[in-house]
Amino acid sequence: MQPKHRRLIGLSVWLVACLGMLFGPFREGRKLVLEASAIHPLFSNDQEIQVEDTLALSKMRMPVFCQRNGVWHQAGIVTRVPDGSASFCTIHWYGVNEADAEQDFVVYRSGGQLSEVVATLLPPHKRDQISERLSVTFQQYGNEFINDLVPLVQQTLSRAVPEIENGLKESISRHRSEINDLLDRWNLEYVQPELIPLARQELLPIVRLHAQPVAESIGRELWDRASLWRFGWRAAYDKVPLPKRNLVQQEWDRFVEEDAVPVLESHTDEIVTAIQRTLGEITANQVIREQLAVGITQLAKDQPTRDLIQTLIRESVIENEPLRLALEEIWTSDLARKMMSKNSDRLEPVIRQIGEDLIGSEESGINPDFARVLRNQILGKDRTWMVAVPSQESGSARVRPANQWMPYPLVYTTSAKQKDDE
Repeated sequence: MQPKHRRLIGLSVWLVACLGMLFGPFREGRKLVLEASAIHPLFSNDQEIQVEDTLALSKMRMPVFCQRNGVWHQAGIVTRVPDGSASFCTIHWYGVNEADAEQDFVVYRSGGQLSEVVATLLPPHKRDQISERLSVTFQQYGNEFINDLVPLVQQTLSRAVPEIENGLKESISRHRSEINDLLDRWNLEYVQPELIPLARQELLPIVRLHAQPVAESIGRELWDRASLWRFGWRAAYDKVPLPKRNLVQQEWDRFVEEDAVPVLESHTDEIVTAIQRTLGEITANQVIREQLAVGITQLAKDQPTRDLIQTLIRESVIENEPLRLALEEIWTSDLARKMMSKNSDRLEPVIRQIGEDLIGSEESGINPDFARVLRNQILGKDRTWMVAVPSQESGSARVRPANQWMPYPLVYTTSAKQKDDE
């Protein structure tokens, strides 16, 4: 090969290599610009949208999101809010997609409540995932865990119930005067004016309807079995000053044991049926139900009653030192330690998996939902935002408050876009 040809070949190879080195960064740079245009107006075509905001819900620099093909995008930002001269806000709409004229802007707010944190950390698919993990673990070790736990629960109940009863008795004794005052007030304000007339008008007719036939049948049988002669001469004998007395009491005891009890036992099914029918009709009676509901509502709203009940519960359970010592003794015993140690090895893998589902792992990094919670709770970020949605009414776009809460939209800015969990 001639030197001229070798030079041409070498020059071509170097030219191709240089072009590859140049166009590679250009392609990556173009890709970054396209992605950046989704989140910042500097890289997009400017578009200003005037939106009616009569309630002054918008705030300066409030982000505006929209959802396209199941993926959240930050579509704009509020650059002007209503003032005294105008009831419109201005949204700088980023130029990736043109703004739809037939859309509204819904304002969401995050107050940092625990329910919002739970809803963010545990979206539906994650709840199902955790539930499935726990279900599999319970199927594997559920019976063994229950068998190990039963002795501790039995000891806890056998020791806790007497201590709670004693604590409740002591607490009631300490607050006896307050309880009596409260009962007197409820008797005057509710029992006498409400419950007693209710019992006369509604309860007694129901009881009489179902219980009277059974009571009359039992009464007739008892009357037929009772001997007036036996009771009469024994009563007369007891009045005579003779050594042997209490013959009437002896006859009564004999009558109850030999006559009355067998009669009642023979009518047990009728008595049970009458009670069931009475209770069924009482619970189905709308007047009784409404009146009892009113009483329960009044009881729940009465602040002195609530304070007294809370005091009794706190003193008999929470501040009950013998109860605390008994529970501490049971759950720090050798039996409890063995049970915890035995089952910790079984539960540790699923607990670690659940922790990774909620927080993240070394391989996947911090969970995006957990990151949202940290930004909101620790840094005070992402408290208000807008979402562009199809308009409910024809006419100009407007800003309206959200009817229900939603987590802060999750926006991915890498080339490997993922669908939002929500």
